[in-house]
Amino acid sequence: MKLKELESHLQEVETFSDPKLHLEQYITTPHLASQIAFNIDKIYDDISGKKMCEFGIGTGMLTIACSFFEPVYSLGIDIDSDALAICQKNLNFFEFENPIDILQADVKNLLIKKDGYEKFVNFFDTCVMNPPFGTKNQKLDTNEKQHGIDIQFLMIASEFCSGSIYSLHKSVTRDYLKNKAKQWNMKMEVVSELKYNIPKVENRNKKLLKESKDKDIAVDFVRFNHLV
Repeated sequence: MKLKELESHLQEVETFSDPKLHLEQYITTPHLASQIAFNIDKIYDDISGKKMCEFGIGTGMLTIACSFFEPVYSLGIDIDSDALAICQKNLNFFEFENPIDILQADVKNLLIKKDGYEKFVNFFDTCVMNPPFGTKNQKLDTNEKQHGIDIQFLMIASEFCSGSIYSLHKSVTRDYLKNKAKQWNMKMEVVSELKYNIPKVENRNKKLLKESKDKDIAVDFVRFNHLV
């Protein structure tokens, strides 16, 4: 499939109708998703015939993009039932032959390693994700702050995935991620450097208006691999 053709197909993917700020539900555009999936398959051969997972699948843009390159199986996990409902609608629309399951779960809770956890360890070949950047100092329902949420996503991906992990992260965290990769006995490479748009937030508090404008942040598209 050609890159432009893939991007055209992804225009049909329904995105968030009411993004939730505390979950950092920013849209992965068809242009970005097509570039990511195309490069993962054509350059690294990490999709076709592989078992894939995505943590924080949202409405399914990345998993759907990858599904055009025929993985043997895909699993998407997200905490938000509203996003998963849209995701399922999108999957029904495309009718991929390869099986795709979606699961509602808090990715952070997977780190607790409850019963049945072991069967997922190293089960997947490839992971692709756009985790929360942690740009919002938001509070969860438990009143806990989401510090290092992207690292928590990477931690669980490193345990569930035996092959390559592809992920988007703020460029300012690059050195920190490299150190984490060494701790996990993994190799990290920056595939490309991007600008990611964080949309403005509608806020009635005039004191916060200056914080509610669109902004672009520097983002790395990163590939992690386990070292033998």
